[in-house]
Amino acid sequence: MELYDLASSLVSYGANSLTLVIPYFGYSTMERAVLSGEIVTAKTRARLISAIPKSNRGNKVVLFDLHSEGIQYYFEHDLYPVHVYCKDLVIKAALKYGGNNFVMASTDAGRAKWVESLANDMGVNAAFILKRRLKGDDTEVSAINADVAGKTVVIYDDMIRSGGSIINAAKTYKNAGAADIYVITTHGLFINNGIEKLKNSGLIKKLICTDSHMNMQAIDDDFVEVNSLAELICSVI
Repeated sequence: MELYDLASSLVSYGANSLTLVIPYFGYSTMERAVLSGEIVTAKTRARLISAIPKSNRGNKVVLFDLHSEGIQYYFEHDLYPVHVYCKDLVIKAALKYGGNNFVMASTDAGRAKWVESLANDMGVNAAFILKRRLKGDDTEVSAINADVAGKTVVIYDDMIRSGGSIINAAKTYKNAGAADIYVITTHGLFINNGIEKLKNSGLIKKLICTDSHMNMQAIDDDFVEVNSLAELICSVI
């Protein structure tokens, strides 16, 4: 709402062009309705931003590592969405901590395509966890698609909220014989003491994320490395 108010006012005062930079697009995990009556809040937020009056040269919104690529198409009217991938930042961190012999891993098969793309760019193997649904939300690990025994594993997920899925993935890779495990994420929300949970699990050697979310602004912990999006934002605009 603050962004909507500010942007609308700038246009009313004669802004020639308008570029909105949204490092973390809230509610992005609600990109579709699963149950009857659910609201697709990623779409309603996009519609709100799309309702900002058009400046003389048009409006543009810059978004980073969206949870679903389809979200950018929720923006309407004359608002031009730009989806920026933070791949270079992720690769830099992975190579820094992974060394010469590591496996790029995902938490589950749902993120496998993106992680495989990262792995191919770095010339390393990709790994993901195959799960079998038992009942309701209960699942069990049925297999890991790659050999991780004795190797450094770098887990990437676009967003970490409480850290539960990351811990479960780290346990799975550790049980499969992984050596050191590092975790990289673009958007670190870390609600409900998420960082402490990851640190106290004893499974993860280092957590690397960007400063896209306000929760990362005041982090002071050797366990966490926070990388700025500033240069990437400047290069885009």
